Amino acid sequence: MENLTPSQKGAAAEAAIAATAIQLGLTVLRPLCEGRRYDLVIDLEPELLRVQCKLAQRLAGVLAVRLNTNRYTPAGICLDELHGR
Repeated sequence: MENLTPSQKGAAAEAAIAATAIQLGLTVLRPLCEGRRYDLVIDLEPELLRVQCKLAQRLAGVLAVRLNTNRYTPAGICLDELHGR
């Protein structure tokens, strides 16, 4: 994974999460558009669960996940912190 770009790492994490959900018997949906605060949707019948996939590192036995993001907008670079709900 060290030689991958951030986009490739994100795609690999998303694919692994989707594959695990499917192996658990869940239905996984993918949005047609980018730019939302979720990468996958899991159909829990009757509810839909929006999932944002993150790649984690194991540091001293603890999973560390970066919970901020930078993105380009027409107004320039936007720095966001992501908060769980």
